[in-house]
Amino acid sequence: MANRSRSCARWAVGEPRLRTVFRDGAVWVVDKPAGLPTQSPRGGGDNLYDRARAEAPYVGLHHRLDTGASGLVLFVVDPAANRAIAAAFRDHRIERTYHAIAWGSVRAGVWDRPVDGKRAHTDVEVVGEARGLTALILRPRTCLLYTSDAAD
Repeated sequence: MANRSRSCARWAVGEPRLRTVFRDGAVWVVDKPAGLPTQSPRGGGDNLYDRARAEAPYVGLHHRLDTGASGLVLFVVDPAANRAIAAAFRDHRIERTYHAIAWGSVRAGVWDRPVDGKRAHTDVEVVGEARGLTALILRPRTCLLYTSDAAD
């Protein structure tokens, strides 16, 4: 994780070049910096998806990270692979893991509350606590990651 954090620091949001973590004939994994939207925001503007489409003839996108989040985004670059990968996301066969730092003390367990009227179920593992912060591993089991009111 520390290695990826250092690489993000060298890549500014305004820089158009994508940081490829992995690429083969079917998928392309890109390191999204914090501050860059995954998709075009309302009213347009720079975003990861448009940058990817400028570099590949076909780009499929099946998940997003919030603008403020950094992390890995999986693009599909082969139309023949797109249906299978879409089904894997739909059927929750693709596991997502988030590393997070939270203010205060957070309990391990399950966060299971609606977000915008949709079910959000997240498994929470506490990795450690120090100086008023809690290091977490979050594993969402639904399409949405529940993050607010973590300490309640």
